[in-house]
Amino acid sequence: ELELVATLHSGLRVSFNIGSGKVVTFDRYPLAKQFLLERADQYNQVLEAAGGRLDTAQRNPAAPHAPGLAVVAPGVTAAIPSEQTGAVNDYNNIWAQYEVVLNDPPFVGSRRITANVFTDYTLQSGSLRGLRIGAGAQYRGDIVSGYRTGDSMIDSSGNVVPVYGTAAGLLHPVYSKQPLNTVASLGYTMKLRGAFWRGIEGKQLSLQLNVNNVLNRQGVYFQDDRVTLRAPNGDLTQRTRESIPDKNAIYQQPVSFIFTTTLRL
Repeated sequence: ELELVATLHSGLRVSFNIGSGKVVTFDRYPLAKQFLLERADQYNQVLEAAGGRLDTAQRNPAAPHAPGLAVVAPGVTAAIPSEQTGAVNDYNNIWAQYEVVLNDPPFVGSRRITANVFTDYTLQSGSLRGLRIGAGAQYRGDIVSGYRTGDSMIDSSGNVVPVYGTAAGLLHPVYSKQPLNTVASLGYTMKLRGAFWRGIEGKQLSLQLNVNNVLNRQGVYFQDDRVTLRAPNGDLTQRTRESIPDKNAIYQQPVSFIFTTTLRL
């Protein structure tokens, strides 16, 4: 997080801060990365023993770092066909999981970035000396709600099949957008003088009006820890179902006003 506060001119003050929820890792999972590369030949031997083979002319879209795509070896009839196809799928999934380790996906609930900026000006002279006028904005970056591991589609045979799969889906986060909030303030500080203020004359009185959501934006805050499947754009004729934030958590509060008075005795 970085925070800056500056007085640009007499009575003119600006504050700004920015922070990130991004986790930067250094050399994470070093043993896991080495383990797979050191035993790539052994995995290939197991694949071939189970009736599969490595097709180096093809590439697994979920694992670009894989040496090829595992397929069922032609001419090999397995005693238990499910074990043969299982070995092929397991080999491809191992390399897909390796991509997850390399890419280090962000945690669910983590926010990309937050930023706040506010400026105010206090009149330095005249009959309204001490009057403060301010305005600012609060930005909340997108939150990771989940991943596209459950995305599915109907193939030409009418079967439900995954779009990405468990491993590759982790490479496609689903983000929840957060609404922008704007604020404004008006304040006035004065010393009480005159017979009307007898008993508290000379004390300091502060009047403060704060306005939240000045632009009256009616945004929606979404769940930050769960996704569900929906038809793209709500079109139920589509053959795919994609992950979206599960449900709205709260509606953005409409424009509101808070007025306070403070008397320093």
